[in-house]
Amino acid sequence: MQTHTSAQQTEHRTFGEPDEIREFPNGRAEIVSVQGAEIGRLVLEPG
Repeated sequence: MQTHTSAQQTEHRTFGEPDEIREFPNGRAEIVSVQGAEIGRLVLEPG
């Protein structure tokens, strides 16, 4: 009987250094790419 073991790789990213910042009136979107997917955080200002 054969046993196959696979290791899962993780990637750690931070919004402190986003890959892209998309600005718009009264805020911005900070974009980080993680394993081919884009994760975003909205920063909204009052008004």
